[in-house]
Amino acid sequence: MKPEMEGRVWQVLGLLVVIAAAMEIRSATQQFTWTLTQSKYAGAMDLVLPYAKGVFAGFLVLAGASAMISGRLLKVMNGGRHRGWIWKVAGLLCCLAGIVAIVAKMTDVALSRGVRISETEDFVSMVANGDLAIAMSGGYVFLLGIMLLMADRLGSRLRPANGAAVPP
Repeated sequence: MKPEMEGRVWQVLGLLVVIAAAMEIRSATQQFTWTLTQSKYAGAMDLVLPYAKGVFAGFLVLAGASAMISGRLLKVMNGGRHRGWIWKVAGLLCCLAGIVAIVAKMTDVALSRGVRISETEDFVSMVANGDLAIAMSGGYVFLLGIMLLMADRLGSRLRPANGAAVPP
């Protein structure tokens, strides 16, 4: 398989995985919302299952993004344009958004440690308000930003080497 075609295959595969993960996140969110609002006989596992599905979907998002980034870098390695400013802007925005989400939601938890509150009430409050999910997604978004910034550095390093020896 030609390297350009391989890069395109990885990009399409990564995009399909990201779309599937987004659908899974939507499904988990709907299941969690229904369980919390409609089901009066919901047990603890009925709330944990959507969170577990969301965590799994978060890993799928990162795996799909890794495949898309790898496919793009394969194209750059074989003579494609790098477009470094897009990678930098996207990476910095993801890092900033991830840090804001983590700090905004976890500050309440850190501050509540000083006041004696029942840990069960604190956990149920975090789960019911969605604070835990937002903080976890902030971590995924931050990690995606780091991946994009690393891909930018790698793409800029591949470009000079690319010009020296382009395969026929």
